[in-house]
Amino acid sequence: VMKNASDREVDAINRIRQAGEAYVQFGLTYPDEYALVFMEQRPHAPVEAAIVEHGNVDQDPYAFAHSLFVALAATGTVRNDELSTHMMTQIFWQGLHGMTSIAIVMGEGDDWTPKIDPHLYLKALLDVLMIGILQRFAP
Repeated sequence: VMKNASDREVDAINRIRQAGEAYVQFGLTYPDEYALVFMEQRPHAPVEAAIVEHGNVDQDPYAFAHSLFVALAATGTVRNDELSTHMMTQIFWQGLHGMTSIAIVMGEGDDWTPKIDPHLYLKALLDVLMIGILQRFAP
């Protein structure tokens, strides 16, 4: 879903934003599937036992997200070292996962937090994540 959403973009930052929007939209549209994949304790099986090929950007969601930050780094906009690109990827992923998982867990009827339009919130979240990443990992 992330790959399909971002393939139409040429600009590295917009590709990341499109992938992020697709990630959250998938989770909000398919909360049971999202929870099963991203909110359950993972079995400690070897990577080789997985159906998804580890590191394959066409199959492995983390590898795909990481490839977006490697591409961003190649533009010279952010640092281009392995630790930095992995940190950017994980900060981005954790921000998106936080929004998605809280929306799933809190549900529609929860009165503890004010309801904010998810599209408006997602745009703000992506702005904050990208501005922070661009500033923190400037070359």
